[in-house]
Amino acid sequence: LTPMTLFERLQEDHPCEYPDSKLRTFQRRVSEWKALYGPEKDVMFRQKQVVGRMGLSDFTKLKIEESEEFIQARRKHSAVESSINDLENHGLDCLDHGIDDFKRYVALAVVARNIQIIGHILQQKEIKRLKR
Repeated sequence: LTPMTLFERLQEDHPCEYPDSKLRTFQRRVSEWKALYGPEKDVMFRQKQVVGRMGLSDFTKLKIEESEEFIQARRKHSAVESSINDLENHGLDCLDHGIDDFKRYVALAVVARNIQIIGHILQQKEIKRLKR
């Protein structure tokens, strides 16, 4: 059955309730109903090999990414990214118009991150002191 057949049948059974101007709306509603409650469609996954993309047998990249050294470096990277974001939120714009300015900006982010770490350590010491 097509939505058009159903609509024509409704118009026959209820002549004044379903004008032709409602056909498109009815077709959309039938389409939505079929998507939710209709029969399942066949799904086909194309088997296409992309050069340079990791396949099932390529475990070298996975092995590197699971190493402790890689995990530590990724954590440090996200901490520096976070510090750069903090600097920007506090009004310092990145002036990375050239490698020297970019290096200076990243160095500021590293210094800012170190200051955050020192501040956290001092806070923890103060909290311990106050608990005594």
